Amino acid sequence: MSAKIALLVMALGACACTLLAMRQSRLQVASELTQTQLRINAADERLWMLRARIGAEVSPERIEALAAELGELRPLAEPPIPKPEVSEQATKKPKINKER
Repeated sequence: MSAKIALLVMALGACACTLLAMRQSRLQVASELTQTQLRINAADERLWMLRARIGAEVSPERIEALAAELGELRPLAEPPIPKPEVSEQATKKPKINKER
C-alpha cells in the first residue's frame, strides 16, 4: 500500500513540475513579446521624430533654393519613348453590318 502511495505522490510531483515548467515557459514568451512590442514602439517613435525633422527641413522653397544654387538641372539620360504597337486587328477596317 505504501508503494502505491509513494508512486501516486511521485506522479503528482511530476505533473506539478510539468505544469510549473509550462507556466514558466508561457510567462517567458509573454515577457519576450512585451519587450519586442516596446522595441517596436521605440523604433516607431524615432521614425516619426525623423520624419518630423525631415518635414521641417525640406520645404518646396528650400528645394527651389538648393536647385538654384546648383545651376541648370537636366536629366542624366533621356528616357526612351515607347513606340505604340500596332496589332493586325487595329489595321483592319471594321465590318459594318447593314442588315437591320
